[in-house]
Amino acid sequence: MPRPTAAHLLAACTAAALLAAAPARAEPNPEPPPAAVAEPKAAFSLSGLEEWERILYKTASYQTLSVLNDLAIVAALSGSMAAGGVLAATTALTEPVLYYAHESVWAGIAQETGQSNAELLPYKSATYATANMGRVFVAGMLVMNNPALAAGYVALGAISDTLTYAANETVWNYLTLEEEEPFSITSLLPQTLIP
Repeated sequence: MPRPTAAHLLAACTAAALLAAAPARAEPNPEPPPAAVAEPKAAFSLSGLEEWERILYKTASYQTLSVLNDLAIVAALSGSMAAGGVLAATTALTEPVLYYAHESVWAGIAQETGQSNAELLPYKSATYATANMGRVFVAGMLVMNNPALAAGYVALGAISDTLTYAANETVWNYLTLEEEEPFSITSLLPQTLIP
C-alpha cells in the first residue's frame, strides 16, 4: 500500500473539517394526507441555517484548514515544528475573530446589494486576504522575530489563505444549496474572452 502524501493528508483534513463543521439537521416527515403519498424529505439540510450559524460553521471549517496551512508554512520557513505549532496556536486564537467579522460584514453587503455569494466571492477573497496579511505579519514577527521570515510567511500565507478561503466559500455555497449560480473562474474574465 503506498504511503499517504501531504496532498492526501490535506484532502482528508479538508473533508473532515467540512463534515465536522456541518451540522446535521433532522427534518421530521409530516404525515401524508390519506389520499396522497408524501415525497420523502432529506435527512438533513444545510440550507435552513440561520445566517449567524452558517457563518459560524464556515468559520470553523476555514479555521481548521488555515491552522494546518500555517503549521506547514512556518515549520518549513523556520525549520522548527515548535515554531509552527506556536504560530498555529496563535492563528487558532486570532484568525476566527477576523474571519467571523469579515463574513458578517459581507453578509450585510450581500443583503443590502442583493448580490449572491458567488458574485461577491472575488471581492470577499481579496478583502479577506488583505486584512489577514496584517494579522499574519504581526503573528510571524512575534513567533519568529525575523522580518524576512515574517514577510515570507505573509507571502506564502496570502496565497494559501486566499485559495483556502475561496475553496471554503465555494464548498459552503454548494453545501447550502443556495439558489444562485455557482462560482466559476470564467466569471472573472471579460465576457469577450469567453466563447
